[in-house]
Parts: sequence; structure tokens; C-alpha cells
Amino acid sequence: MTQPRTVPEGIATGRPNVARANDYFLGGHHNFAAEVIADLLAGHPGYLVTARWRASSSRPNRGRGPTALSRALVTATRATNPERPGRAACDDPRYHDAVAGKPDRTRRGGKKMPPQPDPPDLPAELPAAAPGEHDLADGDVHAMLAFADMDWSDREATGAEIDTCTFGNVNLSRTRLRRGLIRDVRFERCDLANLRAHDSSFVRVAITASRMTGLSWLDDHLREVTLDGCRMDLSSFRASTFDNVVFTDCRMEQADFGDADLRGARFEACNLSGAQFSGARMTGTRFAGCDLTEIAGVTSMRGAFITSTDVVALAFILAAALGITVEDE
Repeated sequence: MTQPRTVPEGIATGRPNVARANDYFLGGHHNFAAEVIADLLAGHPGYLVTARWRASSSRPNRGRGPTALSRALVTATRATNPERPGRAACDDPRYHDAVAGKPDRTRRGGKKMPPQPDPPDLPAELPAAAPGEHDLADGDVHAMLAFADMDWSDREATGAEIDTCTFGNVNLSRTRLRRGLIRDVRFERCDLANLRAHDSSFVRVAITASRMTGLSWLDDHLREVTLDGCRMDLSSFRASTFDNVVFTDCRMEQADFGDADLRGARFEACNLSGAQFSGARMTGTRFAGCDLTEIAGVTSMRGAFITSTDVVALAFILAAALGITVEDE
């Protein structure tokens, strides 16, 4: 490829550029000498093969962001740019090893573990909420506070927001929330029994060792939420959406997930006996070490992941749902 006669001032013709490399591979004319592309990919033949394959097979962009080829060339360009080192050209272990503090999510056999929910974004310390100065009512906003040993039971609030707070041993039983926002909040040893939340959002919320019997979260959205060691029997999550939500070691007998979107939910070591899943969307839902005896709506579990030990409990339930009669020999 011959270099254009006129080069605008400020254009670095000797430095690889993603857009010009993309143009070169697609057969365009707005690029400089082919040696620039050769230098770009020197020592990285994998990039060259990938780029050519994606150039011939990638679909039109259609306004949906950078093409696969562009993304491949971004990686290649960074690999040759000393100011923005890439994995292929940098020997710094920071670019190869797992990030410090992040668990290795690779299972045996090369399968990746689903990502853990993001924890609440909380500072190391929060000022304590003074008793009697805070309550829960319509439109209230509570932020950057630590609540402990308080009674917020039997409250009713619409449009309330709780942001960047912690709750320890707080009684929220029988409270009713509507169109609320709970974000970056941690609950520990709280009483949430018969709490009603409708059309509300829970974002980066962690609930630990709390009583949640009879809780009803209807048509809510849960994103990046963990529930660990909670008693949640007779709870209801009908028509709610779960996005990267993990239940661990929870008692959830006769819980109701009817018509819920559970595609982003995981259940680990939970007692789900008698739970209801009718109408739920469960492609990608994961169960590990759970008690699934006598669950209802088993036909909604198409696309779910279940460990081999959990499948045994489902055998007779699946047979009954399919009209199969199991006879003794």
C-alpha cells in the first residue's frame, strides 16, 4: 500500500492505529505502508489469523458498537504500544496473574464459575443513627448511616430510598414498601418477617442470618444480592427478576417463585422442599446441594443446572409431571 501524498499535520504515520489497521484488512485505502501492519502484528501471529478470519466472517456493524475485528486489533495495537501494555507483549505478572483479592473462578475441567455478586459498596465506618431521629415514611431518604437495635416494624412507605447503610438487629417485620430503592445495604440478624416490598429495587444488598418468614417481594428487581443463612420459609418472590443473586444455606420451604425471572439466580445448600416454580424462567438457574423434594412447577426448570446429587430427588417429580408411572419390579 502506498502512502498518501498529503498527510494531515499531527498524524503519526509510524505508529500503529486501530482504525487504519481495520481499514487495511478490509481492503480499504486509508492506511499507510503495509510494513506498519506487519510491525503491528510482528511476533503475534495469532492476532493476524484472528483478524483475517474476523474480517471475512464478521457481520455488518449495524450501529451496535465496535466490530469483532476492531476489538481484536485494539488488543494487538495495545500489545505493541509500550504506554498501554497488553497481555501478549508484557512480562509484568500483573497482566497475567489473577487480580489480588479476587477468587479464581475456574473449576476443574476448565469450566468457569459464575461471577459472585458485587458486595455492598460501604465505607469502613459509618456514623451511627441516633435512636428516635430516623423513621421510615413516604419519600424518606436514608444515606450513609449505621442502624442498630431499632424498631421499624409495621411501617408503610412509598418511594423511600436507603443508600449506603448497614442494619444490625433491626426489626422491619410487617413493614410495607412500594417503589422503594435499597442500594449498597447490609442486613445482619434483622427481622424481615412478613415484610412486603412491591415494585422495588434491591442493588448490591447482602442479607445474613436474618428472619424472613412470610416475606413477600412482588414484582421487584434484585441485582447483585446475596442471602446467607436466612430463614425464608413461606416467602414469595412472584414475578420478580433476579440478576446475579445467590441464596446460600437458606431455609426456603414452600417458597413461591411463580412467574419469576430466575435466569440470574443460584441456590447453594438451600432447603427448597415444597417450593413453587410454576411459570418461572429458569434457563441458567443453578442448584447445588439443595433439597428439592416435592417442588411444584418442575417443567419450568428447562435449561437449569442441577448437580447430580440433586437430580435423584427430582426423578419421581419429573416422572409424575410427564405422566410416567413408576412401578416396582
